[in-house]
Amino acid sequence: MTKYIFILILSSFGFEERKAAQKNNSFECVSQTDAERILGLPAKATDHSSKEKDGVSRFECTFTATENANADRISHLYYIYEQYKSAALAHEVYQGILSANNGMSGQKQLDTLGDEAWLHTDSENFELLIFRKDNHMVRVKINKLTDKTSLPELMNVMRRMAATL
Repeated sequence: MTKYIFILILSSFGFEERKAAQKNNSFECVSQTDAERILGLPAKATDHSSKEKDGVSRFECTFTATENANADRISHLYYIYEQYKSAALAHEVYQGILSANNGMSGQKQLDTLGDEAWLHTDSENFELLIFRKDNHMVRVKINKLTDKTSLPELMNVMRRMAATL
């Protein structure tokens, strides 16, 4: 009997651990509804992956529009969520991305999102939004902008996400 109680106790720890892991992974991807609001078109999830390397947890997903706003433009939303060991490390990676894109036109710092945020667009083909909050970093790229793509919706979704990190 004692053996069974011990096993039950151990298995409940595993259950709580899984629940905690699920809670921590609540930002793995934007929802399909949010992706469709951002793209301005019906979309479906076409790819996703997750990995952990050198203490960095990373989740990627892609949504692809299922309708074309223009005959030659299929829109994609690429999403990456990363959790680093520390805020300092996340900041270092964030600064590295900005440095690599230094001097390109269409860049803007955003003061209303997370601890630091940056938007880069050519206003024709892509929008890239990156924000860092504490030890979390989120990157969203919309490739093949259309007249239906919504930067305000992208900002709303990212603000909502940042507020809960």
